[in-house]
Amino acid sequence: MGCQPVPGGFLSRASNGRAVAALCAALLIRAVPPLAALAWTGGGRAFHAPDTASYLACAESLARGDGFAAGGEPEIYRTPGFPLLLVPGVLAGRPAAVTIPLQVALGSLTAWLVYRLAGLLSSSRRAALAAMMLFAVEPLSVLYCGILLSETLFAAALTLAALLLARRASGGGRGSLVGAALALSASAYVRPVSYWLPPPAAAYLLWAGRRRGARRAALGAGAFLAICAALTGAWRVRNRVETGYGGFSAVSDDALYYYHGAAVEAASSGESYYDVRRRMCSGEDPRRPAIDPGPARPAPPQRYAGMAAEGLAIIRAHPMAFAAIYAKGLARTLLDPGAADWLKYLGFYREGGGLLGETVDRGLARTVLSLPRRHPGVFWTGLGLGLLLLAYLVAAAAGLLSRPGPGAGAPALALAYILLLSGGPNALARFRHPAMPLLCVFAGIGLEAAARGRRGAER
Repeated sequence: MGCQPVPGGFLSRASNGRAVAALCAALLIRAVPPLAALAWTGGGRAFHAPDTASYLACAESLARGDGFAAGGEPEIYRTPGFPLLLVPGVLAGRPAAVTIPLQVALGSLTAWLVYRLAGLLSSSRRAALAAMMLFAVEPLSVLYCGILLSETLFAAALTLAALLLARRASGGGRGSLVGAALALSASAYVRPVSYWLPPPAAAYLLWAGRRRGARRAALGAGAFLAICAALTGAWRVRNRVETGYGGFSAVSDDALYYYHGAAVEAASSGESYYDVRRRMCSGEDPRRPAIDPGPARPAPPQRYAGMAAEGLAIIRAHPMAFAAIYAKGLARTLLDPGAADWLKYLGFYREGGGLLGETVDRGLARTVLSLPRRHPGVFWTGLGLGLLLLAYLVAAAAGLLSRPGPGAGAPALALAYILLLSGGPNALARFRHPAMPLLCVFAGIGLEAAARGRRGAER
């Protein structure tokens, strides 16, 4: 199949009327759930998740002109991308009322990016439209537009980076290269999970550009990597200067200790995951060093460094347990339909219902088998959403196997990267969210390839 962009641009042909209709549908579909949640829950609590408060604290500091801080101290756990999006709502005194419409617009923009990326890879308007329609109704992407979390902004930045990388790999110029570096770096400032994506992306650009000359490919890949390193390195310099912490974000140190370390400790001791986490968070575990010993705790940089070191020590002591837990987390990320997330949002399932801890302790299969009796709403909602997810995965696999254009390596790389880094005990459907636009791209291509094959068989 060809690898040129969809001819004529986005709005230049009458056939794009259906694409505009799909874009409007994406906007409308994302606007309805927040209104329903507001009506059914009787307030705005549905728009808040456990992580929302920390993002708002940073946004409030920015709005006051106090810099990027929380509790009066420079912030090193959160990065500034999403708090910046919250600032207009904080200034207006209505964070949800301002930010959620912005996220609905961003979600719709991502639908347009999905359309362009699928068209670039397939040179087929039908594939592009199918991908856009699939993303317009994709449940996770719809849901998180209505929650004050970084998911929607991160997915938009990552999809834009994948589109620009694919354009560069398909013969695009310096603009695509620089734009991809800017978008990918911006995505890391929204969610640090993409911090390590530039090196494999640069390697892909080097490989994709080899036919146009090794020297040109090497210069382009080097320039891409240098821009990303400079942009993300600036935040590491800020952290070092203001706090002494040399990393990009302390969220990874926290995850190593309180999530991965706690899960491995629970598996090796036979205790409950949540019990071990609670003890580690309180500093009451006699087997663990005093990482956070109350009022006398060391400065945050020292505390996070100790947490990372201790988390790695636990993992190294039980590598097989860690591998099993991580693999199970990957399966949850890929297969969790997100039923509990939807029911929480609409007020039919309480926050902290315990399903995650039960899944870590008892396993995914046993937890699912107990759902009809203990949580029938989660079971039946999950069954419907699970069948839909299965259809998306099958169509995406067909799209990947249909041999789309050479630029397909960029979204495939980003998709694999996000999914592979999403394992562990805290893995949920939410971790799959940023991969769904890219998965919809390949699903649209797969559906069009299947339809084309069926038409060919009927002739």
